[in-house]
Amino acid sequence: MYSDSDGNMAELIAGLTLGQVALAVVAVVVATVAVLAIVDVIGIPGAGDVLDGVKDTINQIGQSIQNSLDKMKQNVKIFAIAAAVAIGTKNNSGTYVIQFESGHVYVGKGGYLRACTSALYQSLRHGDTPTAFIYYSAANDREAFKQEYILMVDYGFHKTDVLYNQIWSPGRVYYYQDNGSYYPGDPGW
Repeated sequence: MYSDSDGNMAELIAGLTLGQVALAVVAVVVATVAVLAIVDVIGIPGAGDVLDGVKDTINQIGQSIQNSLDKMKQNVKIFAIAAAVAIGTKNNSGTYVIQFESGHVYVGKGGYLRACTSALYQSLRHGDTPTAFIYYSAANDREAFKQEYILMVDYGFHKTDVLYNQIWSPGRVYYYQDNGSYYPGDPGW
């Protein structure tokens, strides 16, 4: 039995970079496929089936990686455009609606930069790509919070699963204080 009495093997393994590990994994896969191809040519029964299975698995992994990269590129592109718009504006009193590829929606309060940050966060959290932004400016933060609450009710908060929002907006309290009742459609509990 081999033991690493001087610790050199452990140092070698610990010193490998992620790139070196990935290269080693690829080398092992290539060597395995080469051996299977040779065995298939020689005519050993079942080798071709195993080789086909390995090829299918490699293709599926490659496609999965490509899909993930495409989705990441799309998210970065959307965030960059929205951030550019956000930097060009100074208004932070407003309400925004972010629509996602899946049909889900997120409603928030803040300026354009906050909307971009929310879009990126919700996108990463749910694996869903933002497709549209709607922004409503407001006279002040209190009015923006009330508009956020109204939009949440209109989108069916606590009645449907369309919204990614999880808690009521502080605008719910402001709306009740200003109107003596909840916005129509709010269950009131």
